[in-house]
Amino acid sequence: MNTQAAFKTLLVYLAVGAVVFYGEWRTGISVTPAQRAKADIAQCIKEREQAAYATSMFTMGREAKAQKAGIQTECENLVRGGGLVLGTSPAPATTQATTPKPAAHKATKQAQQVTAAAEKPASASNRRELCLTRIEEARQRSPGGLNPEWEQDQRNRCDAL
Repeated sequence: MNTQAAFKTLLVYLAVGAVVFYGEWRTGISVTPAQRAKADIAQCIKEREQAAYATSMFTMGREAKAQKAGIQTECENLVRGGGLVLGTSPAPATTQATTPKPAAHKATKQAQQVTAAAEKPASASNRRELCLTRIEEARQRSPGGLNPEWEQDQRNRCDAL
């Protein structure tokens, strides 16, 4: 290989590297912390709303609006570091008293029961059983079966309780 061909090859490699680096810099390095936080909050909200919809898809009206507001607040606290701080006591949870409404669908009634059971203080073994019960309910609701990775992640989370 002659010197001229080697030089041209080097220039091609440098050009490709520059283009790739510019793309990485533009998407990752040049983003300000405020933009990064905004994107992280949006991603968190999207993921949690999908999970909330999967568990209680028939929630409407005030309940859905309150649920979305709660998700947004949780995600903002999570991303901006407003979560638990070591050495401080957590803020008391406020629960709203809602009047029971007639359920239009069996899944709505089950979701309300699971939500009501989740709001009650529970022992560690009771929380684990509740968590495993949610997995079983999800298995019954999905005709094609559960995603094995999701189910394993949920079981690991339940074991951690």
